[in-house]
Amino acid sequence: MYLSLMIMLSIILAIISIIVSIISYVYIYLDAKQKNEEPVLWLIVVLFSGIIGVIVYVISQRKKTYENVNPKYLKYLKFFIYYYIAEIIFGIWYFTSILAHY
Repeated sequence: MYLSLMIMLSIILAIISIIVSIISYVYIYLDAKQKNEEPVLWLIVVLFSGIIGVIVYVISQRKKTYENVNPKYLKYLKFFIYYYIAEIIFGIWYFTSILAHY
């Protein structure tokens, strides 16, 4: 029972993770395109490096001025970072709970 519940939970979270990842890729592409900063390059960086690429993107954008950027985009970017951090924490908890069960 416990194992089937954990499998079901992991499938649901994997689907949510894929959806949020795709949304974050689209967001970073559109944000970089809006700022004329080689959106394809940023998309490739984020695709291959995951959360590290998102953090690098955020750090590189902090030095820029945001006078032409819609403030809601910054909220979305913060959400993606918080989501990835929560995903890492949950992954660590999930694997330790599976290992403890066996």
